[in-house]
Amino acid sequence: LVDESRREQAIKRGGRAVHLSLSFDPEDAERRYVAEPRHDVTPEKLYERAWANAFIQNCLAQVRETFVQGDKADIFEALEPFLAGPTSKEDGSLLDVAKRFGKSHEWARTSVSRMRKSFRKAITQAIADLVAGDADREEELRHLFGALQG
Repeated sequence: LVDESRREQAIKRGGRAVHLSLSFDPEDAERRYVAEPRHDVTPEKLYERAWANAFIQNCLAQVRETFVQGDKADIFEALEPFLAGPTSKEDGSLLDVAKRFGKSHEWARTSVSRMRKSFRKAITQAIADLVAGDADREEELRHLFGALQG
């Protein structure tokens, strides 16, 4: 009996390990399953989204650089938040930017429109550098914006 007890307590056989019960509670398992976050984000989608964000940031940096070269970095920084969404005549924050520079609201709206055009041009040029052919460019643009949305 002593020999058998020593053999069971041997470290190489897990003698000092703490044994846990593996009893299964289906209700507990279901509660845990329901509490898990749900998403269909695969590693491939995460990679594409990260690539698309880096691509867009690179294009934005090109536009920023044109403003910096023209000694208008402060204007770029003030108007950059307006690149994403539409501007309207009632947009008070755009009016505040215009007042800050001593310009009219129309100047601010036109400047944002020109920034968007430059940004769009930077994106299309960067895509054109990646692929050949108009069909491939359109497909790559759709893929880029799909990756950003998904």
